[in-house]
Amino acid sequence: METVNAALQKSQLHLQEARQMVDTLREDIRSLREEGFQDFWEDTTAAAHDLNLESPTVPKPRKIPRRLDGGAPPHSFQTPEAMYRQQYFEIMDTASTSLDCRFSPSAFKHMQDVEDFVTGKGDCKSIVQFHGDDLDEVRLTLHRDMCTDVAKQRGVCLATFQDVVDFLKGDQGEHLRTLLPEMTKLVKLALTVPVTSCTSERSFSGLRRLKTYLRSTMGQEKLNHVAVLNCHKKVSQSRSLDAIADEFIKRTAARSNTFLLKR
Repeated sequence: METVNAALQKSQLHLQEARQMVDTLREDIRSLREEGFQDFWEDTTAAAHDLNLESPTVPKPRKIPRRLDGGAPPHSFQTPEAMYRQQYFEIMDTASTSLDCRFSPSAFKHMQDVEDFVTGKGDCKSIVQFHGDDLDEVRLTLHRDMCTDVAKQRGVCLATFQDVVDFLKGDQGEHLRTLLPEMTKLVKLALTVPVTSCTSERSFSGLRRLKTYLRSTMGQEKLNHVAVLNCHKKVSQSRSLDAIADEFIKRTAARSNTFLLKR
């Protein structure tokens, strides 16, 4: 999930690629929900045994106020595995529901219509209606038909939107872009559709994770520094921690006297 989250924040990302990543993630989560808990439980208990940690136990159930329980006896888990299984399913269901809500099929309907049209599986009425005067329906249909005919003559299969992009780009598709301006315009419009606002909101969405209850009293200068480190993780991870620690210690005499500097 973290990999998809980072990929959706790329400055260069088209909707088709984002949809494929989200669909793959959704399938992985559903697969983990059905079959992943047992492996997760076995790996966790084995790691705890290797670290000489105590086996998990079922906590003592809390007494629910009578006005809230409706007179029903409180539910209690018989084994720790059953308790964590329920929590595992709850997490997976929450993640799956959030994905379905955020990336609903209706959100991708326009791009699906574009893909169906450029690959010869649909018409362009909804596309022209969406873009208004930017596209001409008659010319767009004509140029689409010409594009698919040329692809058939060359033995190229246009099954997806990405196939059409690959067919039109580069030196090999330069003359096609000149001959099929309406088709080229549609492809360019589809490629420039903003997938998410993650790029512009990246620093703000990270603020909630940075300014937790443990750091709620930090000053603005420190918060800015922490935000920069969070947004530029690759650069910060490439820095030497020993060199940073030495520089921090050298700034005051008290630190220099307390800590041994690396020579």
